[in-house]
Amino acid sequence: MDINPTLLRSLPAESRLKIERLAHDREAAHGAVLAAEERYRAQATHAEALRGHINVRMRDHPEEHPQSENRLDMLAQLKAVEGDTARHRLAYDRARANFANFAFLDHSIEWLRSAVGTKRKLSRVKVEQIGSDVNLRAALDAARQRISEIALQVDAIRNAPRDPKEAGKDMVAALRSIAQAGAPRIDLRRDGDPARLHEAVFSGTTGGTEGAIAFLVWCFASEIEAKLLAAMPSDAVAERKFGFAALDQARAALLAAERAEEAILCAMEAEGVSVFRRIDVDPRAVLELV
Repeated sequence: MDINPTLLRSLPAESRLKIERLAHDREAAHGAVLAAEERYRAQATHAEALRGHINVRMRDHPEEHPQSENRLDMLAQLKAVEGDTARHRLAYDRARANFANFAFLDHSIEWLRSAVGTKRKLSRVKVEQIGSDVNLRAALDAARQRISEIALQVDAIRNAPRDPKEAGKDMVAALRSIAQAGAPRIDLRRDGDPARLHEAVFSGTTGGTEGAIAFLVWCFASEIEAKLLAAMPSDAVAERKFGFAALDQARAALLAAERAEEAILCAMEAEGVSVFRRIDVDPRAVLELV
């Protein structure tokens, strides 16, 4: 995915340089995949041709002793070629895995496009500097463990049971909205069917209604409301375990943990270590933005 120059201009200088470097590295990784694949395919074709040649010779010269010098030489050559093919395949697989490490970048670019589209002001957050005495691999493992723990907390808060009263109000509001859409438009000037009931029941086209079902909801709104409230789980908690403030705090903690992870990755890159960024990493952490 190419990066639109307009998106790049919206970024602080340091973030722009970083995403350009990452995009360049991804392009280089893609080129390495293509080159490795070409070498592997050529080597595999060579191995297959040699294998076919040996099979034909064995078929055409059945009298040749299995331990003859000529046959042993051919088999040794095939073994060497097959070994080279396996090495080329391993190099190809490594190149593909390295390219896959850049999957996070598309997500970051999409986030950036959305942020620019909503005219969001993008400011840089300086990455924490990691001390030279830190074991980066151990620090990365600890940071990712912390991210996993906080992500579970975020999910727990987001999926926490709601206050039954709050849920009941939402159910009733939804019901009344449907009932209102299904209410007939009575016109006393209309002969035979002032409420246009035939249209409401059989075609669901009564002025502005959502259909025959909406009309029936309007007819029995009180009964449906009572049934919905009676169906509320009896073991529902009395109040929401977590609130929106707790969710915001957990998300802020998750972003902070991801920023710490990114600082470690940057330190590893500075030492020439090839790094892997999670595909679901927060783009704000990667691009060092708020």
